[in-house]
Amino acid sequence: MTKINVVFLLVFTLFLTNCSNDDDNTNSTEIDFSGEWIGTEFLIDEPYDFNNDGILGTDYKIELPCLIQNITLNSNGTGLFKANIHSAQNGTLECVGYKETLINWELNSSQTKVLLNAFDETIEIDIVNKNIIERFSEALLDEEIGISGKVVYKRE
Repeated sequence: MTKINVVFLLVFTLFLTNCSNDDDNTNSTEIDFSGEWIGTEFLIDEPYDFNNDGILGTDYKIELPCLIQNITLNSNGTGLFKANIHSAQNGTLECVGYKETLINWELNSSQTKVLLNAFDETIEIDIVNKNIIERFSEALLDEEIGISGKVVYKRE
């Protein structure tokens, strides 16, 4: 009887140590958010015709295809924010320059946001999943234009 108990415990122990966790848990604490994040959509709350083609749109990226807003997040908590500078010329918006700004970043305590420290402020970016993050803003384009919306970033 004792031999059977010892064999059973040995087999049971081997079974437990060989089990693996196959759960596809995408909890942000297990995800490395470092890497290149590309601004793929610039969704505004109210339709607007930025390129003066007579068609109202809610995606600023479609209205102004030259628009770039990308984020590089390094694993050491530093990074780079890269964006076009846009200008209104003859009543239409156009991309006129490119600016890179050094940033620092971290995850918030609940692991639901990426916090960028840039431009003397903290910018909160919501984590949608391991490949998509979103930034909401009351002045998505700039303070002058002030249209609210969100930028959708996808991992490159």
